[in-house]
Amino acid sequence: GGAPVSDSPDLSHFVQHRQLDVYEQGVARRGYAYGVDLRRSRWLASSTVGNTLVRAVDRAWPELSRRLMEEAFEDGRRAPAALLRELSQHLRLLRAPLPTVRVLEPEQRGRWPIATALGATRGGSLWLILDVESLLALPQPLRAFYLGAALGHLHCDHAVFFSAHLIAGRREGKLGARSVARLLAPWTRVMTFSADRAGLLCCNEL
Repeated sequence: GGAPVSDSPDLSHFVQHRQLDVYEQGVARRGYAYGVDLRRSRWLASSTVGNTLVRAVDRAWPELSRRLMEEAFEDGRRAPAALLRELSQHLRLLRAPLPTVRVLEPEQRGRWPIATALGATRGGSLWLILDVESLLALPQPLRAFYLGAALGHLHCDHAVFFSAHLIAGRREGKLGARSVARLLAPWTRVMTFSADRAGLLCCNEL
């Protein structure tokens, strides 16, 4: 008669590690992001307008991600190993969340930024889209800046707003994209400032 053995897995250590990761990510983010950016993002995510936008992105994300993989992106494993190693260094420096890496197909070059943050809130879907050829053509400090800035956008929860802009443009054309841009105008500049500070941390020079 020993103690009964439970067949249920013990997830306590996993939960503790996850809570520690979230805490460390939050501390690191406060080290470079503008406070007003973080406060506005929290407010927008909890407001009536923000909740509507976020829920719309979450609902549209599965179909959007599927179509983007068909039309524009390739699996991130197609990226050169050296570039992925460089990206992992910036991830460790910023304590940013680990994204899913996607690579632009050659015919999509010029239609997307060099490094783009996209994602939804449900399930923690975070994508980092890379224009590999353009990145590799840059001097290392400038490449580090672009990668760091994109990771900063992911780290500061900006990806859902870029996704909202993309979804509006695909559904309603330029008019829909402009409407979302006007809605987010008060946040756009300060979002960019936060991400640029992350980029400067990664490149370590002006």
